[in-house]
Amino acid sequence: MADLTARALAMDGVGTMGCLARLSAQDRNMKDEIRSADRVVAIDGCPSECVRKTLEAAGIDGFEHVRLMELESEQRASASLDQRVAMVVHHLTQRLRDE
Repeated sequence: MADLTARALAMDGVGTMGCLARLSAQDRNMKDEIRSADRVVAIDGCPSECVRKTLEAAGIDGFEHVRLMELESEQRASASLDQRVAMVVHHLTQRLRDE
């Protein structure tokens, strides 16, 4: 869900994606790309918060952390995956453009 959300945001021109695996592998170029971004939004799809932890372990700070589980309500649980992604993308697009 987090990957689909990030891809949809990137396709909508709201941002670009980085590769968490490259960052975990200590890829210097990926770390530099993230550090040079005007804004970094970490989208975590599960309660383990691997994205947040990976960014912190790489020494990246000052990012905004989004927990998808907090954005999804019980009402949305009955929606299809595509509908859930669309709802989250809409919410995040508004949130990111308003700030």
